[in-house]
Amino acid sequence: MHTPFDRVPVSEAAARLGVTPDAVRQRIRRGTIRYDKDPDGRYHVYMTQDDGRRDGVPEGVQKALIERLHDENEFLRRELERKDAILMNMTETMKAITAPPEPREETETTPDLHPGIDPQGDDAGQEKAEPVSWWRRIFGSD
Repeated sequence: MHTPFDRVPVSEAAARLGVTPDAVRQRIRRGTIRYDKDPDGRYHVYMTQDDGRRDGVPEGVQKALIERLHDENEFLRRELERKDAILMNMTETMKAITAPPEPREETETTPDLHPGIDPQGDDAGQEKAEPVSWWRRIFGSD
């Protein structure tokens, strides 16, 4: 079966293919499109009716590919937003961890030179304070 060819100028070929005239000229240079040159130096491209499909891909397939790419872009956009939120959370946490500690309230007592030993010798009425772990000082105690 013989398919008839239309001999069209570069600008019309570009419009049919949905590309720029420069893209058609590049195809001419690479030899990936059938063409000829008239005596005036103008290029003409040979096209079939099917050449109106972009890069030889049927329109239904092209729409499916575009939809697939759109879905992938949406997914990647949501992933970036999720990761941005994680980074913001981590940044806030790091700021809280590396923030200078709040000044402690000093009690007006004599310094305890021997921790764990009551200077008055009477342990019965007083409860010893347990040391606070570092993570409770940073994150608070619950």
